[in-house]
Amino acid sequence: MPNVGAQISSHNKKILGENVPLERGECNCRVRADCPLEGECLSRNVLYEAKISSDIENYEEKVYIGLTEPTFKERFRNHQKSFNHKKYAKETALSKEVWNIKDRNGSFTIKWRIIKQCPTYTQTTKRCMLCVHEKNDIAFFEGDNLLNKRTEIISTCRHRLKHSLGIYDVN
Repeated sequence: MPNVGAQISSHNKKILGENVPLERGECNCRVRADCPLEGECLSRNVLYEAKISSDIENYEEKVYIGLTEPTFKERFRNHQKSFNHKKYAKETALSKEVWNIKDRNGSFTIKWRIIKQCPTYTQTTKRCMLCVHEKNDIAFFEGDNLLNKRTEIISTCRHRLKHSLGIYDVN
């Protein structure tokens, strides 16, 4: 439960209209047709979904839910790195699945889409809505084809660290 100060601050923030709506990013892909998000690859603070399908016989389409605070394009490049280099194969559940398909001599296709855009951790509310929504979408996902593990729900917010003084070197 948030303390009284956090509740008042959150309430005041809503009333005073300090919540600036997040804007979708543009696209700077060299070939617009190759943009993974149909012209919105420079969007920030997004919760995204990747649907992976394969030509392997009896392969059921699987879903991966992820988030990114910097632009989606930066996160997409990291995914591409883990798909192309075996040493990064265990970085995410999505890359594990891609390498599982590759090991079975199959090919894969991934459809990307933005689920929603949310603000990250703020000092006033002491919450990260991006992480909260990711956990919510993983917890309430219907079906058994989700690649994410349920243990991701108990992980701490990684966006909170940049607001703490412990990350600064005093020397």
